[in-house]
Amino acid sequence: MAHYLVMWIMLQIFAMPLLASAVGFSVGAATRYWMSYFKIFSPEGGVSATLIKFIVAIGLQLLANIALLDILMQAGIELWIAQVIATVSLTILNYLAYRLWVFR
Repeated sequence: MAHYLVMWIMLQIFAMPLLASAVGFSVGAATRYWMSYFKIFSPEGGVSATLIKFIVAIGLQLLANIALLDILMQAGIELWIAQVIATVSLTILNYLAYRLWVFR
């Protein structure tokens, strides 16, 4: 939700879809870390151990999100539909990375 809200606001200010998505993704990542650490998983490691792994995982996810979004838009898919497809496509991989590595 944070990703899409920030992305929408940034698109109202300037029309740079990939940058707006990247910034929105980053805000969403901060929200995702907090929720994952404190509400969803019960990690054995402390904040510093999980945060380092999360930054690595989220960096890879950001690159995948931007690449997939760009490919879909180049194929003629409208921005918001492309973003939803990218988000849905990466959700399972994100969960597995968090469950099996980041918040283990």
